[in-house]
Order: sequence, then structure tokens, then C-alpha cells
Amino acid sequence: MRKIFYFLVFVYCASCSNTQTIIEVTDINDLTPYKKEFIEHFKKISIFANIQDMHDFVYYKDSVNNEFIEGNGMIETGEGKSNVLFRSPVYCENSDKGFVLITLQMHGESCTGVNCSKCVFRKKGGCKCEKAGSIGGGASYCNHAISK
Repeated sequence: MRKIFYFLVFVYCASCSNTQTIIEVTDINDLTPYKKEFIEHFKKISIFANIQDMHDFVYYKDSVNNEFIEGNGMIETGEGKSNVLFRSPVYCENSDKGFVLITLQMHGESCTGVNCSKCVFRKKGGCKCEKAGSIGGGASYCNHAISK
């Protein structure tokens, strides 16, 4: 009976590694030293795989206390490169050693600008263009994509 229990715990823990990434940080307000770890995490999620130049990773809570790690990057589109904003939900907890453990989920969402130099996530879901591109470039908007 005990062997079966340990086997089931092992199988459960092995499956967890495919559904989340845990990163230990010293300061939740400065994620710069962990850029490589965040890039590795986001590149494992299919909708983020083609994002280039990932940078400016930040932690934040939305208006209903959902926690996220958000970043910026560029993505190649039919019309050239576009700005993209992306995020993944997280859970944070303090460790006994004074670190913050960030558990990132293996899904998320993105906002890709079309003639838009700055997309933002809407409070109730989706995206909006906060800073339009060139006047001659046509309508400015952001495409929203979700991975679950």
C-alpha cells in the first residue's frame, strides 16, 4: 500500500513540472536578475514561443487580486514587427529563507499591437490600444490571444 502511495505522489509531482515553473527571487519589485528564467518559462507556452526580445518583466496584482508576471516583446507579423504585451498568472509566497517563491502557470495571454505602440490588458479581459501608431498606418488596435 505504501509503495502505491509513493508512486502516485511521484507521478503527481512529475506532472506538476509540466504545468508550472517555480522561481525563487529576492525582491518581487526587481525581477531584472531573473530575466533568463522568465524567458525560459514563457518560451515553453505555445502562444509566446515566437515572441522576440522579451524584457521588462514585472509582478502585479489586478483589481481583484489576481497575480501576474507581465513582460514586453516583439513579434513578427505579416506587416513587419509588432509590439506585444504578455502575461502569465502566478502565485507568490514567502519562503522560510526570506525569498519570494513565484509559481508561474503554464498558460497566459497576450496583446499584439496593430499600428499600436502600447497595448494594455483591460480590467475585465481583453486588450486595448493605449498609444496609437502612425496616423497614416490605419486603425490602431490590439489582438488578444489566450492559452489555457
